[in-house]
Amino acid sequence: MKNKKAKSKLYNFILSQIGQKPMKTKSGKGYMLYSPKAIKHVQHLTELVEQVEGWEVKVYDEEWDKGRKTKNASVYFGQMTDNGVDEDEFLND
Repeated sequence: MKNKKAKSKLYNFILSQIGQKPMKTKSGKGYMLYSPKAIKHVQHLTELVEQVEGWEVKVYDEEWDKGRKTKNASVYFGQMTDNGVDEDEFLND
């Protein structure tokens, strides 16, 4: 129940302060915001996301190639990603 309440607060904040609906990631494990307002509110957004158990926030900067912007800044929030390896894989490297 705690997570549901935290997610509701987060969703309402995103709609009211950022003015954008979150977009589900291809993996379905999190959400993206593509908005300068999301970057501006990232501190408060992070505080709300941290209230959801097992969720995190990652901020991605704009990407440029040869003086041309190729990707806007964005914010990911959702399930924590575990890119770690297990012991067997670690010992075999």
